[in-house]
Amino acid sequence: NIIGGISVCQGYDANRAMGYLLEWKGFRRIYIYAMTENMKAIIRRWTKALFTDQIRRVHGVNERQVLNSGTLHELDDVYTRKLAGCNHVHDFYRTMSSCHHLKNIKIPMVFLNSLDDPIVPPPLLEIIRDAALTNENLLYIEQKFGGHLGFYEGGFIYSNPLTWQDRMVVKLTGALVSGH
Repeated sequence: NIIGGISVCQGYDANRAMGYLLEWKGFRRIYIYAMTENMKAIIRRWTKALFTDQIRRVHGVNERQVLNSGTLHELDDVYTRKLAGCNHVHDFYRTMSSCHHLKNIKIPMVFLNSLDDPIVPPPLLEIIRDAALTNENLLYIEQKFGGHLGFYEGGFIYSNPLTWQDRMVVKLTGALVSGH
């Protein structure tokens, strides 16, 4: 049984998030480049499993197109959406975005974001802020600082290896379990 959940630094709406990721503000375009290259490295590592003859035939994917993708949006369009059975990348992002499912959450769920997240900018946080006001099972925690999955503490050069986020997730998990 699932008794609760914790989500950290989620973007909530992939279609809107992709628009922000293609901007230069906050170096987001550099982040999306790095994420795309990392995804392609994973795909290269698993090429034999991800590009079987059956997958190529059934889903119409082309390995060269995937590995030449310049952005996650392009990669999702030529590969991921096809595996998910979506006709358009916009439909794939809509299906995969949690914003359309928040109203259906029936168990305690905690969402944690920071205002200085370079990947998930403040306009995307309005989604969870509004949802938490209308669903008693949702708790939204918004921090002024923390970046994207960072929440580092300590010195400027060497930070504490145990982050605020790590401690918070452990405490929230404890609270969810003890409340059950």
